Amino acid sequence: RKKLVWENVISQSLGAGKVPDPTTMLAFLSQRVDFDSNRSILDLLEPPVRREDGWFSMAWKPFSKDLAEKLGKEGWVRAWHGCKLEGLYSIMCSKKLSASNNKELGHRFFDASPGVYVHEDKTKEKAENYLRFV
Repeated sequence: RKKLVWENVISQSLGAGKVPDPTTMLAFLSQRVDFDSNRSILDLLEPPVRREDGWFSMAWKPFSKDLAEKLGKEGWVRAWHGCKLEGLYSIMCSKKLSASNNKELGHRFFDASPGVYVHEDKTKEKAENYLRFV
């Protein structure tokens, strides 16, 4: 089902038979600056890798396998957070997730539960409800 959904999104956005090209996204990211180093945010990402369902991934360089193993030993588990592109840029520049807790600033959250919302591996597809195809 997931593959069919992405194929439909790609077809509707690009036209039938077209394949996504990360060139525009790479150009966009190359012009965005990391707050700490004043270098391109693109410098914090590995080159794009084409994935099976017609999308691309770019690994976060500061998050190494060694760090992942260390965090796992400390009890951390992987979580999935869905967001729009502008939210992703903010996360990449600040290098943290900020809690949604102020509706006057446009934050979306459940009234009794301000915070950062994430999904575990078995419900990771729900994070896709927050993203936009670009």
